[in-house]
Amino acid sequence: MTVALITGFVWARKSITTVVDGRASTYRTQAADVASMLAEARVEVADGDLVNPAPVAELEDGATIVVRHAVPVTLALGSERTPLKVIGSTVGDALVSAGLDPSTGLRASPGIDAPLVPGMTIAVTDVFLRVVQQELPIPPKSRTVSDPTMPINTKRVVVTGAPGRLLRILETMVTGGREGGLVLKAEHMVLSPVDTIVAVGTKRDFHLGAIGAARPMAAILRAPADGKSLDVVATAYHPGEGGMNAATGARLGFGIIAVDPDVIPFGTRMYVPGYGYGVAADTGGAIKGNRIDVCLESPAEVDDWGVRAVTVILLP
Repeated sequence: MTVALITGFVWARKSITTVVDGRASTYRTQAADVASMLAEARVEVADGDLVNPAPVAELEDGATIVVRHAVPVTLALGSERTPLKVIGSTVGDALVSAGLDPSTGLRASPGIDAPLVPGMTIAVTDVFLRVVQQELPIPPKSRTVSDPTMPINTKRVVVTGAPGRLLRILETMVTGGREGGLVLKAEHMVLSPVDTIVAVGTKRDFHLGAIGAARPMAAILRAPADGKSLDVVATAYHPGEGGMNAATGARLGFGIIAVDPDVIPFGTRMYVPGYGYGVAADTGGAIKGNRIDVCLESPAEVDDWGVRAVTVILLP
């Protein structure tokens, strides 16, 4: 029993090779993952260090773990000091990690072949940052507002728009007299644009014209060939002494028809048998659903009309 346990324990161990900053070591371990193996080997890892495979990766027998510790240095560009963590061994590696090209003849101190030492400062004298300002125009937007006092579909500019101005701050790195790409650093709205506001009329004018003139011929007028048929109950009313205005503002008179606007929208022209042509321009508390009220000019005409079931034609 004792021999079996010892044999099983030895069999479970894995042979692992670590290469830390170029130095190789071999271990026998029961660690399950890379992080556990590095802890067992007392290899410290910090942010910016390179570990391959990743610390969470499972270990297999014969695996090799590579660790490259980042070297903390400071890059001096003119008056600016930039801390860097460099995966590499020379000053040239540090310049590359900062986005600089050592092959352009940069003057660096220490030289580009000098080894990296933690905490060292690398001064580059042939590189500087250039600030670029751009002022861009911002075109105004256009929006519309409804105006019930203007005739329908007419337009009027209420507010004339004006462009705004946007200030952009960009930086470019100049290396050996050659500029790199521009990098946006900040934006500032110098002047906000003013929207153009256009009023669009929604008022409908109900000019009866030929509708009123057709009244004497109502009995002989024929129904239109085109239009939508609608069965309604038709009553009649008159404007009273002195005349009145309809709900839409139209002057009451022959040709004005009261409707339920949820059934027949205001402004709809229609043909009513026995009445002639009219326009939906009024409403009333009792006019609900498929019911209309035609305007006549006297109480006698209203009495003659009475209550009728008719099929009206709604004109397109």
